[in-house]
Amino acid sequence: MATDPTKINLCYPCGFFRPGDPDDPIAGEHERIDGAVWPKTAGLFWDELRGLNREAVCASSGGTLTENGSIRLTCLNEDWEVDAEEKRIVRTNRETTPAPSEWDQQIPFLILVYLVSARSEAVPYDMVLPRDLFKGFDLFRSSLDVSIHGIENVFKHDGQGFLNAARCLGGEPIQAGDAAARFHIFPKFPVDYILWLADEEFSASLTILVDRNAPRHLSADAIAVSVNLLSRRLCETRGPG
Repeated sequence: MATDPTKINLCYPCGFFRPGDPDDPIAGEHERIDGAVWPKTAGLFWDELRGLNREAVCASSGGTLTENGSIRLTCLNEDWEVDAEEKRIVRTNRETTPAPSEWDQQIPFLILVYLVSARSEAVPYDMVLPRDLFKGFDLFRSSLDVSIHGIENVFKHDGQGFLNAARCLGGEPIQAGDAAARFHIFPKFPVDYILWLADEEFSASLTILVDRNAPRHLSADAIAVSVNLLSRRLCETRGPG
């Protein structure tokens, strides 16, 4: 399931696993287990992960191996533990709410995809537009576009509110635009959000940048889905102050 940085790669089954509406698009093509939404294709990823050397997986993904043989991975400011034998992924550093959020429901499968896909290449932090990563991007735009309008609408006059929300999710402020932050959705998947606030002449504008090596660690559709999940989570988050 290795990715090719020059091509659109649909190993992440976006057609069968659509964020925001897991119950509606294709009934019966996914199931809920412990609050998470799992596509029927998840078994392929579990089988591949179980066949890989766990120390090598940790080295490639930026995870760590626990004493019980599970893989611990940091996503934003959360720690998740992956037990390949039991086919279980749980968050370890905050309690799961009775009604999990969209992020809670879908990030476990993305973690699984990332662990199988991540490679040993370092992160150069050469940040580019997502469309610059893939040949044939326009052909698949409906599946691969990242959403910017929610952030622009919610934070159009509130740069400090954006930074507060970013910090709540482990984002680090960077120097760009009127307000900007860098997030690590996964250790080898940094994403920059650069926000220009609205004024009398111009509407708010958001630019999202990803590392040029991102396709070494995730397929094109997994990149789009995970960024869109982060965007919606930012819109739902309010920091103090």
